[in-house]
Amino acid sequence: MKADSQSNHDKIIAEENQESNQYHKRSLETDDLQRKVNSIGIYDNENGKKIILDALSRTLNDKTSIKESLRDGRTLRESLLVGPQGVLKMETIWDGEKLITVKILGSKKVKRV
Repeated sequence: MKADSQSNHDKIIAEENQESNQYHKRSLETDDLQRKVNSIGIYDNENGKKIILDALSRTLNDKTSIKESLRDGRTLRESLLVGPQGVLKMETIWDGEKLITVKILGSKKVKRV
């Protein structure tokens, strides 16, 4: 009976560790996304949210942004997110009009003349 109790305890601890690791991974991914978006002058405020929502809307409505139709019926799109201080290349996955994933691939600073 004691072995069963220890086994269940170990399973609970393993599940808690897995959940914790997933939380920290999402947190790091969010921090990385935030850092990249901030690097081009887009911040977590009303104006920044408008820039991002407008870019995503343009991407969804631009047939030329389609990079690939995925096997599960979703669509991989490629676009640029333009901020006041640079540009980011984005890959987004859409299920119809529903945004599933945003991946930031890189950034380029804009030199002001």
